[in-house]
Parts: sequence; C-alpha cells; structure tokens
Amino acid sequence: MWKSCCRSRLKFFFWLLLRDRINTRNLLRRKNRTLESYSCALCDQNMEETLFHLFFECSFTQQCWLFLDIQWSTDLQPDAMLLQARQHFNSKIFREVLIIACWTI
Repeated sequence: MWKSCCRSRLKFFFWLLLRDRINTRNLLRRKNRTLESYSCALCDQNMEETLFHLFFECSFTQQCWLFLDIQWSTDLQPDAMLLQARQHFNSKIFREVLIIACWTI
C-alpha cells in the first residue's frame, strides 16, 4: 500500500480502512454517537453501515466493483479476498485501482 503511486491522503485513507477506522455509521455508534439511522446511506437494503457492508456487500458498491471488473468473494477472509481479486484483475495497477475506488466510494 505505501509503495502505491497514489497521493498520500489516499494511502492514509486506505490505511485507516484496513484498520476499521473509517467513520462508518457503525463506528460512530460504537463511539456512542447518536444518529437518526445507522443504515447504509447508499443502498435500500436496510443494513447497518459497517465497513464490510459499505465496501463489499452494499448493492451500490457491488455495481462499482463490477464496473471496474473486480470480483469479491465475500465468503473469504479479507486478506484472501484481496489476493483472489488481485489475481482475477491481473494488472500491475490493481493496488492503485483498489485505493482510488475505495476513496471514491
């Protein structure tokens, strides 16, 4: 990740993402913040906006990943998901595409 040619703020964001430190509604709830809803703002599935849901299970983000031709096997552990997606994507710029896509979502 740190060897990526992306801007520093994108790499830092991705580092936070890997450590579950992105302010999803779930994380805000765990920090005792009161919100009207803890459901995902991007989809109509009435699912709590967890990091995993937001970046992998949400119907909106699934369409984003399909557009980029990145397929996730959500039944795997996150490390294995990344390895499998990288092998399928088969490009030297996978890391950059992944970081930029997560930042954009």
